[in-house]
Amino acid sequence: MVKLNRPIIVNCPPFNEQSGGCVVLHYLTHRLRGMGVEAYAFPLFGDPPSSLPKPLRDLRRQVTIRKFIAGQHPFPTHPALDTPMASLADLRRGIGVYPEIVAGNPLGFAHVVRWILFTPDPHGPGQPFDWPVPGEEVFYFQAPFIEGLPWIPRENALRLQWHREDLFHDPGAVERPTVCRMIRKGTATADLVPPGAEGAVLLDGRSNAEIAEVFKRSSLFYCHDPYSMYCDYAAFCGCLPIVVPPPGMTLDAWRPEPDRRGIAFGDSPEQLDWALRTREGLFERIRDLKRQEDAMLEHFVARLAAAFN
Repeated sequence: MVKLNRPIIVNCPPFNEQSGGCVVLHYLTHRLRGMGVEAYAFPLFGDPPSSLPKPLRDLRRQVTIRKFIAGQHPFPTHPALDTPMASLADLRRGIGVYPEIVAGNPLGFAHVVRWILFTPDPHGPGQPFDWPVPGEEVFYFQAPFIEGLPWIPRENALRLQWHREDLFHDPGAVERPTVCRMIRKGTATADLVPPGAEGAVLLDGRSNAEIAEVFKRSSLFYCHDPYSMYCDYAAFCGCLPIVVPPPGMTLDAWRPEPDRRGIAFGDSPEQLDWALRTREGLFERIRDLKRQEDAMLEHFVARLAAAFN
């Protein structure tokens, strides 16, 4: 693998297992270190108000950075992930990875990478409508998130998934009297309760351990978020995942055929039968994704080495 001459610093929120974007930012640091790449996490924090003069904003930013490094602000991580915090020297010479929600370059990196983890909000901070920024590299989690942004290189896909096999696994032949559902980012259909799911256990806000326990005694899982990894987790536990289609989204627009195996798009008899028949294909897809993930990480490191070494 190509060697980087600079560390990679991943700008992460405090670890929160309920936030997929947060998990993959921590996981990126962990995976890079496992490949022998010098990589660190550093806390994502709010920028000072733009109404302040620039020198004062810069000063506040530096004070916050030094407090994090000194351990004066808590920064929760996950004990199973290797995510040490960057030092001030690392920040000064490192390549910074920002999620798409971060505007500008608040940590002052000499080199910047943007990682698009969800469809950018045109009214949010630091969005790609102000991009491309000369000298920056941009990667994306999956293709639907960058529709309308043709300047982003399609070979720069970086899709990582931390599969929690320690929690999510099939208990075998057990009674499954429960139906459950989850909203997450599927707010457009939050008030649409599918027939048969009127008394479903709502999973939002529960810990992963609690969600796994419900999956293991559930027969059906209705997911209003069409791209949530909890559909995979439900299948791991022997529960049938069903996506509640957002308004206007078609089956083909949702996911390509290999990526929708084992998951029903709506609860029509045809889709439920499809999900049951293709269940093993979901597990094969996960194995394929892991192989693809390794290749994506190698491309990521090689691209940064070519641009910033």
